[in-house]
Amino acid sequence: MDFNQPFQAADILQALNDMRGFKVLTDVILAVEEEEFHCHRAVLAASSPYFTAMFAGNLRESRAERIKMEGIPADTMQLHLDYAYTGQVTLTRDNVFQLFEASDLLQVLPVKDACLTFLERILDVSNCIEIRKLAEIHSCDSLFRKARDLARSRFSKVIKTEEFLQLPKQYIVDYLSDDELNTENEEEIYKAIIRWIKFDREGRSQDLDQLIELVRLPFVTPEYLISKIALDPLVYNSDGCVQQIYEARAFQISGTYRRAVKTRQRRPRKCNCVEVMVVVCGEKKTFKGSSKAREVPYYDPVHQRWRALGPVPSKDLQVSSAVSTGYDIYITGGLINDKARKDAMCYVSYLNVWKPIASMLHPRYHHGAAVLDGKVYVIGGYDGQRCLEDVERYDPDTDKWERLAPLVHAVKCPAVAAYDRRIYVFGGFYDGYNISRQLQCYDPQNNSWSVVESNMIDYTCAHAVRLDNRIYLLGGSSKTVKAYDPSDDSIVRVADMNIKRDNCGVSVVGGKIYVSGGVTESNGPALDCIECYDPKKDEWTFVGHKLPCQLYRHGFVTVQMYKEDIHAGQT
Repeated sequence: MDFNQPFQAADILQALNDMRGFKVLTDVILAVEEEEFHCHRAVLAASSPYFTAMFAGNLRESRAERIKMEGIPADTMQLHLDYAYTGQVTLTRDNVFQLFEASDLLQVLPVKDACLTFLERILDVSNCIEIRKLAEIHSCDSLFRKARDLARSRFSKVIKTEEFLQLPKQYIVDYLSDDELNTENEEEIYKAIIRWIKFDREGRSQDLDQLIELVRLPFVTPEYLISKIALDPLVYNSDGCVQQIYEARAFQISGTYRRAVKTRQRRPRKCNCVEVMVVVCGEKKTFKGSSKAREVPYYDPVHQRWRALGPVPSKDLQVSSAVSTGYDIYITGGLINDKARKDAMCYVSYLNVWKPIASMLHPRYHHGAAVLDGKVYVIGGYDGQRCLEDVERYDPDTDKWERLAPLVHAVKCPAVAAYDRRIYVFGGFYDGYNISRQLQCYDPQNNSWSVVESNMIDYTCAHAVRLDNRIYLLGGSSKTVKAYDPSDDSIVRVADMNIKRDNCGVSVVGGKIYVSGGVTESNGPALDCIECYDPKKDEWTFVGHKLPCQLYRHGFVTVQMYKEDIHAGQT
């Protein structure tokens, strides 16, 4: 017969806790600050890997009767000991920070996890700075992101807290250099800096030159720049600040001077921008004939009409690739007069001009391209003689191309997207017009490729776009749309497009996918309609505005445009 006493373990632990209270059969004393805690080594070791290592090894503490503990307050140690003997602990706003740090030191993961959950629950404007610092120190990525994002989104309130004034300079730099910072205007950023300086004027005045660079001064109203900032005694007594004000004012007055202004300052923050869809190059095609498109129209969501950016310099460029880094557009390769090109160019948004950049290392067209960490990747393609396995990466900061590890299998016309620090290459053609069913994945950290075979991958002349946690595959020779989840390598079919589109343009704006133009038949006219996919509803709908012309083989990218430029109707 088997006998079971379900409460035996709990009863023993309760008895040990009672003995701890009466100091009965305890075999170690923990000295913490002015307090002494009589404990049982076995209970401490069973609840904490930290104590297991201390008592089970050959450390001096393994034989010591009294151990002095540093770095943990006495009241926090009391809570940990109570948890070790009872399995219970009460978290409060007053104790959670020290309890979290102690649980991390003692490696008591259940308490640490409970602290993380509690910190996420109480996260607000008043404590997001402190919680971000704590999460960063202890490498708690999820909590760090949540605290950072809250500080970003509520920054107008965060800068009014006492915690902001007490931050060291490096944290101020980290916050104010963030493009994602949500602020009403740049004047608010300037006021926050002055308030922080004046909190410790003697110790911080020398930091003003560096911090004023973090204000996007060209986007401060001219009146405030001249009448407030320029006349502030802290500012006009600093030669560095005066020079920055001069550059900002010149930027506001003269477009030709804008090249001299520091890169960060000439970019508005994203909260002061609007996402717009931009059409790049392509071919116009009607029943009457076809012609190359040089125009670069963008859709103005404020006035609900198409406007034009500066035209592309190359007149006869086709089958190139266009990608956006957020503010700027990069065009790589292509075909001119039946010859593959290695030229590349960039649309510089703050100048509203196209400029040539360093040429690629290998000419190509029908290639894929993507942006990862601000760098442009070009992948595969065709050079007029063979499919390419060549992969290159462009760094805008150095204006240089770098050759990377080649594709495992050379392809042209692949669908390419970047997601979570990886580049994904779907399908394409190999050895002429054989369809690849492979997913090739590039890891930039190791400069290496991996390959996955799937019957679900049968795309050529298609597009891949990242939206939320999926990569969507669409276009090509059908109206079928599939969604790839990188977390488990699964591919599922979602709602079909309304129209079959080959060589169309695809872009993501406002959490939705937009598909424009393309052709339904190789010998038919191009389309001018645009349809939109809503992932929450899993449905496609036509949008009210059409392309300015019937177009295919075009780029369709999303760019951040300064709100004031759009409201003014500037092009």
